[in-house]
Amino acid sequence: MNSFFIKFVYVKVGKKLSQRLILEKYSIILAELKNVVQNDEFPINKYAEQKLPDEFNVKWKSAPKKILNLVPNFKPSVSELTRNLTCKKCMDRISAIRGFIHQGSIPILVLHYTGEISPNKKVFSKTGKNQVFREQNQEDLFDRMVQKVFSVRMRELNYQEFPGCNFKNVNSSSDEWKQRSKNCLEHVALTVKSNNIKGIIITGRAAVSYYGIEKAENLLEKIHPFEFEDFEIPSIVIRSPEKVLSLEDKKKKLEHLKESSEYKNAVEEEKNIKLQIVRTLTDFKNRILS
Repeated sequence: MNSFFIKFVYVKVGKKLSQRLILEKYSIILAELKNVVQNDEFPINKYAEQKLPDEFNVKWKSAPKKILNLVPNFKPSVSELTRNLTCKKCMDRISAIRGFIHQGSIPILVLHYTGEISPNKKVFSKTGKNQVFREQNQEDLFDRMVQKVFSVRMRELNYQEFPGCNFKNVNSSSDEWKQRSKNCLEHVALTVKSNNIKGIIITGRAAVSYYGIEKAENLLEKIHPFEFEDFEIPSIVIRSPEKVLSLEDKKKKLEHLKESSEYKNAVEEEKNIKLQIVRTLTDFKNRILS
């Protein structure tokens, strides 16, 4: 170790010195500091197996040209995807629904409702922020249908809860549900405009809540305009994945009676409805995205 560091240690740990002597010692140290720096005499303490800095072979690679030309995609803020949390239009709501909006790349918006509108059933609340439908098997079924029609996974479409909150369903009237859905139209319009949506698919409870059960049944699988305050967009009502799965469950319960007419009718009903949904969505896609 050179004299610079010997003197530095002496001053730090030596016997108690007078203030004048200390200043003299530091003056000597500082005088030698210039030579220490110029001669690069700083010792490097390391373990035996460690490499010295000069022994590392660092290779620099230039960034690919395609990275330099990338334009960042717009990513909506959290508040835009969860704006139902702060909405005050429905004073009788219980809670905002988690996973209010799920965005995809295909300009089709699926309006659905995981809340409960039937007065005879318990209120349902989603538990996961990435959850679209109530159960995974419903998402699996809808995913298969979307792949057949659009040749992409279901998450490539856009999804929005309609209405966007849970309500007490026991004493709610049809008119109250219609008003709740109408209050949510401004959120749907904002999603349509900000994502350049070309068409809307309305499923199950979302259609019943907005149109009422009779009108929803009349509009089933018919392309019609979905009207907003200052514009309209093509839309279609289809059965929910939950409804289609109920037909599968009905068939499974009759499997022990495979020779019976009830089982054969259940099989035929499930098959026809699935085929009809696929045909309807295919026609809708060809009209909207062609």
